[in-house]
Amino acid sequence: MLGLRKWGADAGLEMLKNGVFLRPLDRTMEYEADRLGVLIAARSGYDPYGLVAVLQMLEQSKGDASGISVFNTHPAPADRLAQLEGFMTANLDRYAAQPQVEARFRRALSSRR
Repeated sequence: MLGLRKWGADAGLEMLKNGVFLRPLDRTMEYEADRLGVLIAARSGYDPYGLVAVLQMLEQSKGDASGISVFNTHPAPADRLAQLEGFMTANLDRYAAQPQVEARFRRALSSRR
């Protein structure tokens, strides 16, 4: 077990040294993460259009926040929205009848205060 931990630590240090965590992700990976995120949200009873709202806000604020690193490491919000549009239209109708759990989520948040 100790050997596995040392290997993991060594691999992590090597990735840091080579700047793996500082490089932008492959755009296809980001688009896939967006698709999976909206699909998981829909299947779980959450509003999958939450990501769309966030991406729209990012697109609107892009001119005001050019120094924010997310704009340097991720595809443009408009591109991400365009990629999501067809996917959501084709894949989310089957989850429209899912029970929504937003109220449960809000109750859980308010009980932590």
